[in-house]
Amino acid sequence: MLKIVRNPEFKAPVKVVLPIDGGQREATFTARFRAQTRSEQAAYDLATVEGTDAFLGAVITGWEGLADEDGQPFDYSSSNLGLLLDLGYVRVAFVKAYFDATSGIRAAKRGN
Repeated sequence: MLKIVRNPEFKAPVKVVLPIDGGQREATFTARFRAQTRSEQAAYDLATVEGTDAFLGAVITGWEGLADEDGQPFDYSSSNLGLLLDLGYVRVAFVKAYFDATSGIRAAKRGN
């Protein structure tokens, strides 16, 4: 049975490809998202940086597994979210994680 939950929240892994000397390195943390309806998503222009940032600000509700450069916990706040979204490679990773989790495509592929 499928239970319909209004405003569901879920956790998903976020894989960030970090630029480093000589190439790239992948790092992962966990984000907590609020799933939006199709009509809610229509309010955002994901083709623009501003629209993407507004969308992510509405769907990201927390995270785990992030530390600052001193190794101290990098707690969720709107200010810290703004710092992360200013990094293009993190913004892209958040978008990919959200849509991978909500599209059903990955789950369908696992079943094949």
